[in-house]
Amino acid sequence: MIRHVRSQTKPPLNEWRVDEFRPNAHRQRVWQEAISLAERLLLVAKKAPHCDALVTDSASYTYADLTLRVRAFSEELECLPGWRVGERVGIRLGNGIDYIAAFYGVLLARGVAVPLPVEQREDWIEHVLARTTCRWIVDRSSATRALSTGILPTSGRDRMPSDLAAVFFTSGSSGDPKGVMLSHGNLISNAASIIKSLPLLPTDRALAVLPFCHAYGNSVLQSHLLSGATLVISGSTTFPESLVDAMRKHGVTSFAGVPDLHRLLLRGSQLTAEAVPTLRYATVAGGALSVELTQQMTERLRPAEFFVMYGQTEATARLSCLPAFEWETRRGSIGRGIPDVTLEVVDERGNSVAPGVIGELRAAGPNIMRGYWNDFEATQQCLRDGWLHTGDLATVDDDGYIYLRGRNSQLLKIGGYRVHPAEIEAVISARFPICDPVVVPYNAGDGMARLAMFLTPAASEPIPSVNEVRHFCQESLPRHQRPDIIEVLETPPLTASLKVDRQALSRMATGNCRTRSVRPGSEKTAAEAVLR
Repeated sequence: MIRHVRSQTKPPLNEWRVDEFRPNAHRQRVWQEAISLAERLLLVAKKAPHCDALVTDSASYTYADLTLRVRAFSEELECLPGWRVGERVGIRLGNGIDYIAAFYGVLLARGVAVPLPVEQREDWIEHVLARTTCRWIVDRSSATRALSTGILPTSGRDRMPSDLAAVFFTSGSSGDPKGVMLSHGNLISNAASIIKSLPLLPTDRALAVLPFCHAYGNSVLQSHLLSGATLVISGSTTFPESLVDAMRKHGVTSFAGVPDLHRLLLRGSQLTAEAVPTLRYATVAGGALSVELTQQMTERLRPAEFFVMYGQTEATARLSCLPAFEWETRRGSIGRGIPDVTLEVVDERGNSVAPGVIGELRAAGPNIMRGYWNDFEATQQCLRDGWLHTGDLATVDDDGYIYLRGRNSQLLKIGGYRVHPAEIEAVISARFPICDPVVVPYNAGDGMARLAMFLTPAASEPIPSVNEVRHFCQESLPRHQRPDIIEVLETPPLTASLKVDRQALSRMATGNCRTRSVRPGSEKTAAEAVLR
């Protein structure tokens, strides 16, 4: 199960370099305790050893069972030749008892976990292993082979943060993935803040659909296990109705999902409060769910509550929450900062903006990352003056509730105008609420940035025709905001974290442009170039 990994390159000098970033005052609070995340889990397990920690269709595991597995895995690591404190260990396992035992076992052995998506490409995995200088990987391979000998050079390790727990890689849906360094304090504090924000109880049984190897799924894992609650692993996103069956079968009380998971459930399942009478609440984060779809999910689940949340991997997971009872009066808002988290919308000089004025959203709190792995420049750009600069554009209302307005990195210049895809998506969603638009830039081969729009059915109803959407764009959008390509997709490409893969859509649009010539007005295919 544990394999030795050959290091293709020597570890870079000063690979950590995070001591250059001075933590903000929030991080110097009580969360700098010596106790590790794994030790906290063991304390929870000691209080409720016979309660279920994990339930699947074929087995159940109590907190006592989990404790034994975590300790056994930790001891196995410590017996490896050359094992050292701070060793990075890749974990390439799907959601289940083995992943949980490996993750906490690494931390108990004072190592650093590097979670890896099971379905990710091999070259991506090899790149991450080399980049983080992992000598060990845990996966489903039955062979245990020594692929390298000796101990890696220790350049830079003397500067390693003593409380580093894990390196999570961002999804890369809108850019190159980065290794986010999270400490034990980051993980513990964010779990505590989430527990305070949601009606999470030790008696809860949460359907764990999101991959544990990503920030949101990891957040679900930590917050429930540190509460003494139960995780349920059952069903498949390939068959949305199987998730509803799993909720009913296991008496699920809550579930968390990214926007695309909720879209799948709305389109492909009979999820209702009547179908799952035990359900108390659900959450959405990891992207923006349109106002219309949020309304649909709220109505389907009532009297169960639906919480809109927002977060980033760089913030351990979640940063804000909009309570369910405030949805009707704060439509489209991501709420306000969760306990111990401060959120501000500021201009380019760092001054708070007036209500309704667009600025950048920044965050501070004990959940903010230590920095990016071996990327000092990116760390400096993101962490400045004690704040995490999220790169998200937002506005606030008079009461401090926040509304996202897109990503800074997605701003484009078209015909001399500043264009943001989120603005176009909002206009299309308001006019056609039954379709979910995604607007991306693409290269048409003439050196000019152009726009493509992909439409996905947001519910079981048929979406409008491409001609109808094209006509609306011509009548309602200025020329620089009109997409040159409109394409209908039944299912958009997703990243391993179940988010829409915008880079893949950009490549798709570029490929469509190069392989076919589409005349305005023609509807021979679902994909159409429009608005010459």
